[in-house]
Amino acid sequence: MTHQNDLDEVLSLVEKLCTAEQVKDLLRTRKGDENIRISAEDKEQLIRRNLRTAVESKTIEIKKVFALIADSEENGNQHVYYYRAPQKLAEILTFEHVARQIFGVSWEKAVTGFPSIRLKPDGYKISDFRH
Repeated sequence: MTHQNDLDEVLSLVEKLCTAEQVKDLLRTRKGDENIRISAEDKEQLIRRNLRTAVESKTIEIKKVFALIADSEENGNQHVYYYRAPQKLAEILTFEHVARQIFGVSWEKAVTGFPSIRLKPDGYKISDFRH
Protein backbone atom coordinates (compact mmCIF):
# COMPACT_ATOMS: atom_id res chain seq x y z
CA MET A 1 0.00 0.00 0.00
CA THR A 2 1.84 3.04 -1.18
CA HIS A 3 -0.73 5.81 -1.13
CA GLN A 4 -2.92 7.14 1.65
CA ASN A 5 -5.89 7.32 -0.76
CA ASP A 6 -5.52 3.60 -1.51
CA LEU A 7 -5.63 2.76 2.19
CA ASP A 8 -8.64 5.04 2.62
CA GLU A 9 -10.44 3.18 -0.20
CA VAL A 10 -9.57 -0.22 1.24
CA LEU A 11 -10.82 0.76 4.68
CA SER A 12 -13.97 2.19 3.12
CA LEU A 13 -14.61 -1.18 1.49
CA VAL A 14 -14.04 -2.92 4.82
CA GLU A 15 -16.57 -0.57 6.39
CA LYS A 16 -19.17 -1.35 3.70
CA LEU A 17 -18.62 -5.08 3.30
CA CYS A 18 -17.36 -6.49 6.58
CA THR A 19 -18.91 -6.86 9.98
CA ALA A 20 -17.28 -5.53 13.13
CA GLU A 21 -16.83 -9.11 14.31
CA GLN A 22 -14.91 -10.02 11.15
CA VAL A 23 -12.58 -7.05 11.66
CA LYS A 24 -12.08 -7.97 15.32
CA ASP A 25 -11.27 -11.55 14.30
CA LEU A 26 -8.59 -10.24 11.94
CA LEU A 27 -7.14 -8.01 14.66
CA ARG A 28 -7.18 -10.91 17.13
CA THR A 29 -4.80 -12.83 14.87
CA ARG A 30 -2.10 -10.42 16.11
CA LYS A 31 -3.43 -9.91 19.64
CA GLY A 32 -0.69 -9.02 22.09
CA ASP A 33 1.22 -6.85 19.64
CA GLU A 34 1.59 -3.26 20.87
CA ASN A 35 -0.02 -1.89 17.68
CA ILE A 36 -3.19 -3.94 18.05
CA ARG A 37 -6.27 -2.63 19.76
CA ILE A 38 -9.44 -4.68 19.47
CA SER A 39 -11.99 -2.73 21.48
CA ALA A 40 -13.58 0.36 19.98
CA GLU A 41 -16.53 2.65 20.59
CA ASP A 42 -18.16 1.60 17.32
CA LYS A 43 -17.47 -0.10 13.99
CA GLU A 44 -16.26 3.14 12.42
CA GLN A 45 -13.55 3.62 15.08
CA LEU A 46 -12.66 -0.06 14.93
CA ILE A 47 -11.83 0.32 11.25
CA ARG A 48 -10.66 3.92 10.94
CA ARG A 49 -8.45 3.85 14.03
CA ASN A 50 -7.66 0.28 15.09
CA LEU A 51 -7.37 -1.42 11.71
CA ARG A 52 -5.67 1.60 10.11
CA THR A 53 -3.03 1.67 12.87
CA ALA A 54 -2.45 -2.07 12.49
CA VAL A 55 -1.98 -1.76 8.71
CA GLU A 56 0.12 1.41 8.82
CA SER A 57 2.43 -0.18 11.40
CA LYS A 58 2.61 -3.28 9.18
CA THR A 59 1.40 -5.43 12.07
CA ILE A 60 -1.45 -6.60 9.82
CA GLU A 61 -0.43 -7.16 6.21
CA ILE A 62 -2.57 -5.39 3.64
CA LYS A 63 -3.06 -8.71 1.83
CA LYS A 64 -4.90 -9.96 4.95
CA VAL A 65 -7.27 -6.99 4.66
CA PHE A 66 -7.86 -7.80 0.97
CA ALA A 67 -8.55 -11.41 1.97
CA LEU A 68 -11.05 -10.16 4.55
CA ILE A 69 -12.81 -8.09 1.88
CA ALA A 70 -12.80 -11.02 -0.57
CA ASP A 71 -14.24 -13.37 2.07
CA SER A 72 -16.95 -10.88 2.94
CA GLU A 73 -17.72 -10.17 -0.68
CA GLU A 74 -17.98 -13.77 -1.85
CA ASN A 75 -21.77 -13.60 -1.77
CA GLY A 76 -21.93 -10.04 -3.06
CA ASN A 77 -22.60 -8.35 -6.37
CA GLN A 78 -20.49 -10.42 -8.74
CA HIS A 79 -20.73 -12.98 -11.49
CA VAL A 80 -19.29 -16.43 -11.00
CA TYR A 81 -19.49 -18.82 -13.92
CA TYR A 82 -19.42 -22.58 -13.46
CA TYR A 83 -19.03 -24.97 -16.37
CA ARG A 84 -19.09 -28.69 -16.81
CA ALA A 85 -16.62 -29.77 -19.40
CA PRO A 86 -15.59 -33.08 -20.89
CA GLN A 87 -12.21 -34.32 -19.66
CA LYS A 88 -10.43 -33.25 -22.87
CA LEU A 89 -11.70 -29.71 -22.52
CA ALA A 90 -10.98 -29.66 -18.79
CA GLU A 91 -7.34 -30.46 -19.52
CA ILE A 92 -6.88 -27.23 -21.50
CA LEU A 93 -8.85 -25.07 -19.07
CA THR A 94 -5.90 -24.68 -16.75
CA PHE A 95 -5.40 -21.52 -14.74
CA GLU A 96 -2.50 -20.42 -16.97
CA HIS A 97 -4.36 -21.16 -20.21
CA VAL A 98 -7.43 -19.20 -19.15
CA ALA A 99 -5.24 -16.33 -17.92
CA ARG A 100 -3.50 -16.16 -21.32
CA GLN A 101 -6.87 -16.10 -23.09
CA ILE A 102 -8.16 -13.25 -20.93
CA PHE A 103 -5.04 -11.13 -20.44
CA GLY A 104 -2.72 -12.17 -23.27
CA VAL A 105 0.80 -13.52 -23.32
CA SER A 106 2.03 -11.26 -20.54
CA TRP A 107 -0.85 -12.26 -18.25
CA GLU A 108 1.39 -12.51 -15.17
CA LYS A 109 2.22 -8.83 -15.50
CA ALA A 110 -1.48 -7.97 -15.96
CA VAL A 111 -2.56 -9.65 -12.72
CA THR A 112 0.20 -8.23 -10.49
CA GLY A 113 -2.04 -5.27 -9.59
CA PHE A 114 -4.86 -7.49 -8.34
CA PRO A 115 -6.99 -7.23 -6.41
CA SER A 116 -8.05 -3.90 -7.87
CA ILE A 117 -10.30 -1.80 -5.69
CA ARG A 118 -10.97 1.09 -8.05
CA LEU A 119 -14.23 0.80 -9.91
CA LYS A 120 -14.86 1.92 -13.46
CA PRO A 121 -18.21 3.76 -13.46
CA ASP A 122 -20.77 2.57 -16.00
CA GLY A 123 -18.51 -0.11 -17.34
CA TYR A 124 -16.87 -3.31 -16.34
CA LYS A 125 -13.45 -4.08 -15.00
CA ILE A 126 -11.73 -7.31 -14.14
CA SER A 127 -10.72 -6.77 -10.55
CA ASP A 128 -9.32 -10.11 -9.49
CA PHE A 129 -8.09 -13.39 -10.90
CA ARG A 130 -7.45 -16.14 -8.39
CA HIS A 131 -6.38 -19.74 -8.67
